[in-house]
Amino acid sequence: NSIVVKIGGSSLAIADQFQMAYQLYQTNKKRKFFVVSAPGVDAAKSNLQYKLTDLLISLANRYEVEHYGDKAVLVEVKGLEAYDKQSLESLVMQKLQDVSISDDVVNPIREQLQRVLQDFSANDPRQHSANVQRLGEAFSQENLYQVFKINGVENVRKLSATDFLVVNGGNPLDGVVYLDNTLDNLRRWKASCDFDPECVYIVDGYNGRNVDGRVSLLARDGTNKTQVLVAMGLDISYCENISDVEHIFSVNP
Repeated sequence: NSIVVKIGGSSLAIADQFQMAYQLYQTNKKRKFFVVSAPGVDAAKSNLQYKLTDLLISLANRYEVEHYGDKAVLVEVKGLEAYDKQSLESLVMQKLQDVSISDDVVNPIREQLQRVLQDFSANDPRQHSANVQRLGEAFSQENLYQVFKINGVENVRKLSATDFLVVNGGNPLDGVVYLDNTLDNLRRWKASCDFDPECVYIVDGYNGRNVDGRVSLLARDGTNKTQVLVAMGLDISYCENISDVEHIFSVNP
């Protein structure tokens, strides 16, 4: 009877929206799984009109160009072309501070980000970028987890998609899901003593790992894919997709 809720970046663009996400649970406690995207943009309320993922992509790329030189492909996110490394680092921290509910969320992510930005051990610019980009969803996961805890929900846990979602070993920025492996992992977890049907789980969407254990992203609509995979693997028949948009199409475009 559980429901898997996917919350898009436009619905996690400011701190108050994380509280609203918690209210979804309060209004229907069958909502046991929350799959979150990285913070996006609320045109009316966001102080900074850039998605966190776009900032992380640009920041990672500045480090890659500096480290790899000609081997790195210059990535220009629209609107961020003129920013250097230091300016992008400041924008990332501003975005985190704007959206975070407390410094207890920001500080660990800041430390992780600094470590990952300087880790070129994979010797692959794409892997470096994937390792950086995944922190956007990790931030949303931690932020929503803390909101639940602050509101007195003790039985809440973080479930990392990288623990169950298996993808191919090709491009780490455009992973293809190994469906059978992924569903088997989820079914084994559900059958184990680690699974608690009364618990609320916060899942970082968009992220997976290849068979070698390296981070691999699902690219476009990755959080939607994570939501559906969770539902399939745990035999949950109902999904809800939350997204703040100004308009919807009346017909298929």
